[in-house]
Amino acid sequence: MRKKESSLSVSIKCFIKIRFQDLSYVYRSVIAINGTIIVYGQTGAGKTYIMEGNGITECHGEEKGLLPRVVDGLFECLKSLDAMTKFTVKLSMVEIYKEKVRDLFDLSKDNLQIKESKLHGIYLTGVTEALISDPAEASQNLLNGAANRAVGETEMNMASSRSHCVYIFTIQLDSANDRRLKSGKLILVDLAGSEKVEKSGAEGKVLDEAKTVNKSLSALGNVINALTNGSPGKTNHIPYRDLELTRFYKILLVGTAEQHCCVVAHPAL
Repeated sequence: MRKKESSLSVSIKCFIKIRFQDLSYVYRSVIAINGTIIVYGQTGAGKTYIMEGNGITECHGEEKGLLPRVVDGLFECLKSLDAMTKFTVKLSMVEIYKEKVRDLFDLSKDNLQIKESKLHGIYLTGVTEALISDPAEASQNLLNGAANRAVGETEMNMASSRSHCVYIFTIQLDSANDRRLKSGKLILVDLAGSEKVEKSGAEGKVLDEAKTVNKSLSALGNVINALTNGSPGKTNHIPYRDLELTRFYKILLVGTAEQHCCVVAHPAL
């Protein structure tokens, strides 16, 4: 399974410890700067392991994945606020599966729409927002949502994610001192892994899923390439509208935003 203890998991633990022990991006989301962490790599490389560790609620210390570290860091930041500041934290969890956005907290919402307006910008309509008050409550909600993800078995991965999973933390601060309401988002994206069909042995439904995943990852690459290689002073076309993943990617760039990308690679793959 993906959460195997091996030289791969040991290297990932070292990576998480070194790269993400500084949770400054969590603090910046509290002060209304939107932050995103995207985890990308081939199927079976260990992306979900980076997100969850050996388990969202079961790990401690260095065994923790990125999600529990973010949750702990977020509430540590909020506890340090002055007594005159009230806060709320809401959590949403969706997956993009075969070009449909599904709510992992409410499976009846299996085709959420991404819309855009002058008033609200680009946003996800009707998504469930769970109010969370402490790390334990957040972890339980994350565990419940993870259980609803689409997975399948291939020759490269016994529990291969067949969808892109997105975790959205929305933080609001209401300060009595300056009478201002601040809002920031911290978004984590666990991309489904790219795969070579001749290696994964995918057939039938799993093959269709693999084709959709590979197509969406290629489209995302086109968007990022267009964003980073545009000519100075010249308007460059960004192909956001190609697929649901690229449309969703535009949400990650709303307002004052920063992004981190973790690329997971393994020579055995």
